Amino acid sequence: MLRDKKPLFFLAENVSGMLASRHSDALKNIKKHFTDSGYRLSFQLLNAHDYGVPQDRKRIFFVGYREDLGVEFEFPKPLKDKLYLQDVIDDLKDTALSAQNKTYSNGDVAHSNPNIT
Repeated sequence: MLRDKKPLFFLAENVSGMLASRHSDALKNIKKHFTDSGYRLSFQLLNAHDYGVPQDRKRIFFVGYREDLGVEFEFPKPLKDKLYLQDVIDDLKDTALSAQNKTYSNGDVAHSNPNIT
């Protein structure tokens, strides 16, 4: 698609396990495909937690700008203040319903509870 459509840039991501030595040939192949398609490639392992997401989620990000643009992409620096799950859902503790059955939702119980909006 990159070779056919030639977008100005692209963003791709993949699981962090791709950096394992057993996948080194695949990673080399992917990077080669991007550069052979005419893109200046930047790639880095990032953790979503470092960028305002209250989750420890590591992913490899690939960013490519078309060679003729002369753009060199730099990944942003991690935020100093990080969010944790408690920061974003702690207010739910007073209205959350415990599961009645571990394999099903509370269904109609949740919809009829006036404390849940």
